[in-house]
Amino acid sequence: NAKTAVIKIAEYLEVLDLANSSVYAKNLQNYLKKLDSLSEIALELSKKNDFSSKPLIFCDRFPFRYMTDELGAKYFAAFSGCSAETEASFETVAFLSKKVQEFEEPRVFVTENSDKKIAKTVIKNAGFDGK
Repeated sequence: NAKTAVIKIAEYLEVLDLANSSVYAKNLQNYLKKLDSLSEIALELSKKNDFSSKPLIFCDRFPFRYMTDELGAKYFAAFSGCSAETEASFETVAFLSKKVQEFEEPRVFVTENSDKKIAKTVIKNAGFDGK
């Protein structure tokens, strides 16, 4: 889907801005290569992990939703996507803590530069604090 969207956007820009059409074409090819690389990484990841028995638990924004859906990965997340929210509700923290306990999985995922506040609270409430 991403490739189709990027190709259509590039085609449209090339028509709108004929003087720079070669720049758009070059950028399109570079971006398509990056998307292919991401697909290869996702494929390798799915080969190495059984997501059905050990789901991914995200205690942060969730920019990986489409990739996890494509991989068929089971996941639980504090937010449904790249939410602007910074605080998870009490119910969400309690739910994620129960999932950490249920799957005996003290590892949770956060995005780069996260303050890890939600993750630390979930882990502590699941009884894995300090382990």
